Amino acid sequence: MSAVSHASQRRCALLLALPLCLSALSLPALPIASAQDARPSSEPAHADHSDHSDHSDHSDHSDHSDHASPAQTAQAHAGHGEHAGHDGHAHASPAESTPALPVAPAAESLPGTGTAAPSLYVCPMHPQITSETPGSCPICGMDLVARSRSAAQAAPVIEVDAGLRQALGIRTAEVDRRVLSPRVRAPAEVVADEHRIRHVHTRVSGWVEDLRVHALGERVRAGQVLMEIYAPDLVAAQEDYLIALRSGGVGSRAQRAAAERLRRLGVDDGFIDALSERGSSLQRVPVRAPAEGVVTMLDVRHGMFIEPSTIALEITDLSEVWVSVAVFPEELERLGSGTIYAALNLPNQPDRMWRGEVSYVYPSQDAVTRTVQLRVPVPNRRGLLRVGQYMEARLRGEEGEPVLTVPSEAVIRTADGERVVIAEDEGRFRVAQVHSGLRVDGRTQILHGLKEGERVVVSAQFLLDSEAALRAGLQRLEAGHAH
Repeated sequence: MSAVSHASQRRCALLLALPLCLSALSLPALPIASAQDARPSSEPAHADHSDHSDHSDHSDHSDHSDHASPAQTAQAHAGHGEHAGHDGHAHASPAESTPALPVAPAAESLPGTGTAAPSLYVCPMHPQITSETPGSCPICGMDLVARSRSAAQAAPVIEVDAGLRQALGIRTAEVDRRVLSPRVRAPAEVVADEHRIRHVHTRVSGWVEDLRVHALGERVRAGQVLMEIYAPDLVAAQEDYLIALRSGGVGSRAQRAAAERLRRLGVDDGFIDALSERGSSLQRVPVRAPAEGVVTMLDVRHGMFIEPSTIALEITDLSEVWVSVAVFPEELERLGSGTIYAALNLPNQPDRMWRGEVSYVYPSQDAVTRTVQLRVPVPNRRGLLRVGQYMEARLRGEEGEPVLTVPSEAVIRTADGERVVIAEDEGRFRVAQVHSGLRVDGRTQILHGLKEGERVVVSAQFLLDSEAALRAGLQRLEAGHAH
C-alpha cells in the first residue's frame, strides 16, 4: 500500500473523530469531509486551472457537483481570484486538494442505508404527544409538526451530585392516585325566599283610615292589624248580614249566604262572630297580616284611596333565606351534575359558617357578568343574615374516581404551558410537559405527561427547569449548526 494511501487513512480517522471531540467540549460540530470523499485521486485534478482568470462563471466545473455543496463551491471559487498568478498548479496531493463536506449526524441516518430517518410528528405545545403520521393534538387541537426523531426524543438530563442536592434542598414527592372532589370559590348574595313573600291587598275599594305600619323593615306578627279602611261595600254587606240574622236566625239559609259574602270580601270568621254578638256594623274594617315577617314594601299612606289591584304592603318571612351564588359556566361544568355542597360565610365573620346544598340552578345566564346563578336555601332563625348582604361561597361537587395527582407546588406554570421536573434515578432529573386538571387542597390532577409511581421535584424545581431550558437551547443551536 502506498504512502499516500496510509496518509489518507490517517486523515480520515482524524476527521471522523473530530465531531466527538467537539461534542465533548459542547461546541457545534464543524462540517468535515466524509471518508469516501477523502480517497486519493489517480488522475491529476483540475488540470484546466492553469489560468483562473477565465473561470468567472465556472461553467466547466459541473463535473464537481457530486462532491461539493453549493455553499462550499462558492467558497472554493471565491478564492480562485487570488490564484491568478499560480500558472500550472496541479493539486497533485489529495490531502491538500480534497474539499470539506458536511456529514449528517449518525442519529439522523438509518444504519447501513445512508438514508435519513423518518420524521416524528410532535405537538408544539405538548411535546409528549407524538405520532408517526400527521394529525392534530388531542389536548389543544393544534396541528402536529414534523421533527427529526433525535430532536423530538432528546430530553435534557441534568445530573446533580449529592452535595449540591443537599445545598439546594431538593425534595421529591411520588405521583399517586387520589380522590379529588371539584371545588369552586365564588361570590354570593343573600336574597329573600320568594316562596315566603306575601302581598297585602284589600278586596274592596276604600280609604285608609288608620295605618298601623309606618316604615319598611318593621316586624309584624301573623294576624296583627296593619290598617283600618272605610269601604262602603263592606258596610253594606254587614247590614245585609244583620238583616238575614234577625229574619232567619243563626243557621238559616239567608244568614249563611250573607256570611259567605262577607268572607269573599276579605272578612274572617272572628269578625263575623263579633258582628253577630254586637248587632251593629262597623264603619272601619281592620286589615290583618297574613303571616309573620318583615315589611319589605309599603305603598300606602293614611287617607289614601286604594283598590283591590293596589299592593298595600309586602311582608317577607326571613326565617329562611336564599343565597344566590354566581359561577361561570366552566366552573359549573367542573362541579358536575350531582349534588353540590355549599359552605358560606360573611366577609366580616370568617369563622361563622352556614352550610347547605344547591337546590336550583337557574337556566339563564347574566348578560353582563356571564355567570349562572345557583340557589342555596339557608335557615335564618336568629335573623343574622340580611337581604342584600354579600357572602363568600365555597362549592364542592361529589367525589369521583381516584385520579393521578401531584403536589401543586411541583407544577411549573408558564405562558408556554405546564411542566414538572421528574427525578429519574440518583442525581438525574429531566423536565416533562404535563396537562393539569383539578386543583384541590394542595393537590393537582395530572391528565397527561406522568405515570403513577414516578417522583417529581417539589422544591428547587425552578432552578432545575431553568438549567434544562438552557441545555435544550444549546442542543437546538448545535442541531442547527449540524444541519
